[in-house]
Amino acid sequence: MSFYEEVLVEMQKLNRYIAQGFSITMVNEDLSGAWVELTSPDPSGDQVILHILTADARIHLGNLLMNQGLGA
Repeated sequence: MSFYEEVLVEMQKLNRYIAQGFSITMVNEDLSGAWVELTSPDPSGDQVILHILTADARIHLGNLLMNQGLGA
């Protein structure tokens, strides 16, 4: 898979969960990327953890956080 395809896959994963109403509840960055915890809006509170590796997808994550109001 090319680098561009990797970026697209990571961004699509983030966008899919946000479109389903999930909210970003935690981000932990380390040398291997960003670990992103997303929580479902359902009363069940299901959680998903994504490992975002590419810098471009992490920039997209920052934009999503600002849109969500956590980065303000």
